[in-house]
Amino acid sequence: GGGLFVPLYILVAHYQPRHAVALSTATIFGGMIVNLCMNLPKRHPFLDRPLIDFTAAFILEPSALVGTVLGVLLNRILPTLVTSLLLVLLLAYTTCKTTRKGQAAYRRESHVRRTSTRDPPAAAGAVALGAPTSPAPATPGPFSPTAPLLPGTAHATLLERDRSSPESRTLCLLLCVWGTVLLTNYLKQSPAAGVRCGSSLYWGLTLLPVPVTVVYLLGMIRWTLREHELKRRLGFEFAAGDLQWSEAATAKYVLFMAVAGLSAGCLGIGGGGG
Repeated sequence: GGGLFVPLYILVAHYQPRHAVALSTATIFGGMIVNLCMNLPKRHPFLDRPLIDFTAAFILEPSALVGTVLGVLLNRILPTLVTSLLLVLLLAYTTCKTTRKGQAAYRRESHVRRTSTRDPPAAAGAVALGAPTSPAPATPGPFSPTAPLLPGTAHATLLERDRSSPESRTLCLLLCVWGTVLLTNYLKQSPAAGVRCGSSLYWGLTLLPVPVTVVYLLGMIRWTLREHELKRRLGFEFAAGDLQWSEAATAKYVLFMAVAGLSAGCLGIGGGGG
């Protein structure tokens, strides 16, 4: 991601940090498009639904977009020295965190290898005394994600949403948000529009995507919380790893993504996963 691209562009290609950030963002965007095209047709390995969690995407992506708009402004305003210092601090933090995670994973895997060496598995076909047996596959209940649909019920509607592609209405709203960002940036840069840098119209176009995105985001959060509460009341069985959309958790997700977008826009740090 950007943690690798930005230093490479600065140290190898000798770009200024401001230009390295912009080029890193463009590179990540290209990788994200490829990942999206590869993952879009895939299905979940255990459940009958798309691999991509579109509900999470429709909330987290606009959250990051708000932070990105503000981060791009900071990248243009802040001196090069300040941008470089922030980049060094952020990369140092992420390096330390990644190193600790790698060490923890190494210790965990080493423990598993030592345990398997001391206690070799039993011969094929033999069952160790007192060893737990694998439970028989459970029959899907009426509220299981793999259960057959019951037409005309609220649960059937929820399952159908999970199994299908994203709703066209929600997708169109998200595309409108992106269209607003693209249009405002085009008007700011186009000579035909005659927008003078620093004028009130310039700042209005620059900040316009923020309220548009926030309005969309609030509506999407409200709809998601209502649907999640309905699933919970119906006894819907969530799969391992499914996001739980409570008010506190949603606020945390949105805040984290806004900070990630701010870092991406200001410092070029991003992942590019589809």
